[in-house]
Amino acid sequence: MPDTSLVFDVHVFLGAISMTKKEESFAKAYNIMIARYHRFFCNKDMIKRYQSRAHSYGMTSRVIQLALEDLKQERVLVRRKRKNVRIDGFTADDLTFLETACNGASYLLTRDSNFRTNEKKIHKAGCRFEVISPDGYVHRYEK
Repeated sequence: MPDTSLVFDVHVFLGAISMTKKEESFAKAYNIMIARYHRFFCNKDMIKRYQSRAHSYGMTSRVIQLALEDLKQERVLVRRKRKNVRIDGFTADDLTFLETACNGASYLLTRDSNFRTNEKKIHKAGCRFEVISPDGYVHRYEK
């Protein structure tokens, strides 16, 4: 079976590391990723996005840095550059994660309906990842 690799959008990643009940499926997805050694794709642009939204989850950028260090220790963190992709209908924020996922990820974990709505455009641009919700990923890989 090929390696499984993931990109977490801002809210999924921050919800996962905040470990709140509201985002329980995010935390479950995060824990499954670690337990199954699924690779977590990340880059400087994504880290900037995570850090810029950290305050909305009551966190600092240091908390994000510690979470990324933990992923590195777990041997699942992979630095992956963005692949330039031209697809209309996405914000600059969305493109950060979309372009990273286009560089070899298996899944983009998000609850943003814009990704699912535009999945055909994404595939037409040559991107082969699956847009999946944290709940869908948990359901697929739990147990």
